[in-house]
Amino acid sequence: MARILGISGSLRAKSYNTALLNAAVALQPAGTQIETASIRGIPLYDGDVEEREGIPASVSTLKKRIEQSDALLLVMSRGEKSRGWIPSKFFQYLGTGNPVLALAPEGEVRDILARLGVKSLDDIIGRATPNVTDWQYLNLNYVAKAHIDQDACIKCGRCHIACEDTSHQAITSMVDGVRHFEVIEAECVGCNLCVNVCPVENCITMEPLAVGVMDQRTGKPVSPIYANWTTHPNNPMAKVAAE
Repeated sequence: MARILGISGSLRAKSYNTALLNAAVALQPAGTQIETASIRGIPLYDGDVEEREGIPASVSTLKKRIEQSDALLLVMSRGEKSRGWIPSKFFQYLGTGNPVLALAPEGEVRDILARLGVKSLDDIIGRATPNVTDWQYLNLNYVAKAHIDQDACIKCGRCHIACEDTSHQAITSMVDGVRHFEVIEAECVGCNLCVNVCPVENCITMEPLAVGVMDQRTGKPVSPIYANWTTHPNNPMAKVAAE
């Protein structure tokens, strides 16, 4: 039996989000068990508290339930996805390969589309398809570096941990004895991992380097010439790959 954990992004008793979640529970198909969890009692993230007292018990409890489920059902509106502690756990959950389904009330969907200037879903369905290609045909001369907005940074350290343990050790944790997270451009490979683990929307963004700008990591200017894995000199088997 598939165990799904459903979480509403609202605490209000008559919330549309909670109503949607309750409807999903009532309509769950055979062979599926939807359990619900609440964000009530989950505090805003505070790096000082974590460093001094550890992760709050309420966060640890919800985290454990997330890890034990086969899938997540998140019902939340646009403004409810930056609640500090928990969003980062969602990203960690995605790394396990388990599915995540996110729902938003119809009014919220209409509002999001309106802000984007979209009148109908038909206007955006398939829009990304031309950007999908086999990995070997990606432009290896495209260079982008991560940038951390210091005004938005809550100093949780997740970007540093992700980069330090699984990527290129390109984000600081301390500068002049002070907790400070900043991208080391000479080490950044533009893998986008830090963006995925950051719990604050748009705090970390990928900024492309313009053609001709020096890439501090390679010591070479960004080339305007398109070169993929079948033609790029970084691939010693480029000629064979192109055949």
